[in-house]
Amino acid sequence: MNILIVSPRYPPSIGGIEYMVSRLALYLVEYGFNVTIITTNAVNQRPFTRFRCIEESRCGRLRVLRFPCIGFITGYIPITPKLFLWCIKNMRKYDVVHVHGYGFITSDLIALLSSLFRKPVILTTHGISQEVLANYIYTSLSIANIVRKIFYIIYKKFILAFSLRVYSKIIVVSRGEIAMLPKSVISKTIYIHNGVDLEEFEVNDTYVRGNGNNNEESSWKKVNGISNEEYVVLYMGRLDHGKGVDFLLKTISKIKELSFKLVIVSPKSAYEHEVMKIIDELNIRDHVLLTGPKIGLEKLRLLKVADIVVVPSIYELFYPPEISVIEGVAAGKPIVTIKTFKHIDTPVRNNLNGFLVKYSDIDGFMKALKTLIENKDLREKFSKNSFKIAKQYSLIYTVNKYIEVYHELLGNHFAPITHIRST
Repeated sequence: MNILIVSPRYPPSIGGIEYMVSRLALYLVEYGFNVTIITTNAVNQRPFTRFRCIEESRCGRLRVLRFPCIGFITGYIPITPKLFLWCIKNMRKYDVVHVHGYGFITSDLIALLSSLFRKPVILTTHGISQEVLANYIYTSLSIANIVRKIFYIIYKKFILAFSLRVYSKIIVVSRGEIAMLPKSVISKTIYIHNGVDLEEFEVNDTYVRGNGNNNEESSWKKVNGISNEEYVVLYMGRLDHGKGVDFLLKTISKIKELSFKLVIVSPKSAYEHEVMKIIDELNIRDHVLLTGPKIGLEKLRLLKVADIVVVPSIYELFYPPEISVIEGVAAGKPIVTIKTFKHIDTPVRNNLNGFLVKYSDIDGFMKALKTLIENKDLREKFSKNSFKIAKQYSLIYTVNKYIEVYHELLGNHFAPITHIRST
């Protein structure tokens, strides 16, 4: 089976979509699929930056094609005309087209093109962030926000509404997304939650779960100017208005008397200047460390060092969980994150393996962090429960569900499904 995967970005760019697409592709290749990934060379949307990298790479059955991204419209819609032209020439070669990322014009155009070639086309939304941005974040009456809203309204009404009808299947990663979709597409919408590669955590057990000695932890702390007595509160994610870093910093300023360090692991962004400004205004520079992006073993090492993982993002309110939440649970860490709507699943269970706090509730976050920092027994209890819950969020389960969708759409054209391996 030949599968064409479309993604707005791909590693070494860092993010939830990038993680899921790269891991999905590797497992599909292991199963025996031929996979082509078409993506852009974009790194960041704001400020707009691009990779200088090879345009094509191959590894066995996996082929990755990067097309130049000219820029972004209103900050989140990539302009990649060469990618679309390539699809016109090559679409016939593929059995299934799998688009990742809701609200990208390139994805919409490819969906329309797939329908013309009568190819099954699947959308995995990975969160309906544009809806949240338009209605909950870009709310001030600045000229930039007004332009963003007008553009999104036009785009949603005249382009997105039509392209959603074209998709053969729409996969949401959280049940909370279903309420944000038009009622006309609900019947072809299915829920498949994201997962993480639990094998990475098991193979690198010494790094993550602390089964080896503590030399790695002490060494990392020493190099980064953190004493062994200081607790590490870990934030992993982008720096932007929706991620809640601003009120996380305000929370930190209220518990400065405690011995801890907030470690922020994030790619460079235009919002970093604002973050540094808040840090200086609150006089908490001694309590905050920005490390830049971390991947692979470096990220696993940080997860081992961390005592608590915190995810204050507004997106957790609507469609949890973010990959960083699942990674924290897989690493066996207590989690402090946003209290979701009652009908939405999350790997964080209040008072079982973490605390769920209302979005922007500074006092609630302060109480949760203070309780965990001061209570070793509670941290250990939450840690054990996180290990148990993590088994429900295996990436292998997610990939197997995707494969079932591929075979369902293709009918009897291919052999019956045999899962990669059990979860």
